[in-house]
Amino acid sequence: MKNTLIIIVLSFFSSYVFSQAVVPDAIKAKFAALYPTAKVTEWESLDGFYGASFEENDLEISVVLSRDGRVVATETEIALTLLPAGVNDYFKAKANGNKISEASKIVRADGHITYEVEVNNVDYLFDEMGHYLSQQTEDEDDEDDENDD
Repeated sequence: MKNTLIIIVLSFFSSYVFSQAVVPDAIKAKFAALYPTAKVTEWESLDGFYGASFEENDLEISVVLSRDGRVVATETEIALTLLPAGVNDYFKAKANGNKISEASKIVRADGHITYEVEVNNVDYLFDEMGHYLSQQTEDEDDEDDENDD
């Protein structure tokens, strides 16, 4: 699910093929100032945007920074109880008893919020009110990951 944030954010800016990141020291320094205790587990980059994945307080977090070090978006793992009611309503009606295995909150720099949930290796995206927006299979994420090399 972490890579989905980066895919969603960068899709607003350009078509994408990820490359394994060569991250400028200034971006690493900005990240360190924003998240002084975080240890990055993965960096990704494209066209001047840099994505960092890390864990903090036992939560998986991803952040996308612009070329000038501004936070473009963050994705933070959340408890299922923090999802908008509409998300649970959607799965009661459509998921044939399948349960949500992971949930995260995505916040863009402009304050726009979306929620992402994983059910049976499919990532579902919902708006702030819990209305369904789209879905992507984990296999599609894996194909994007293969382009990281």
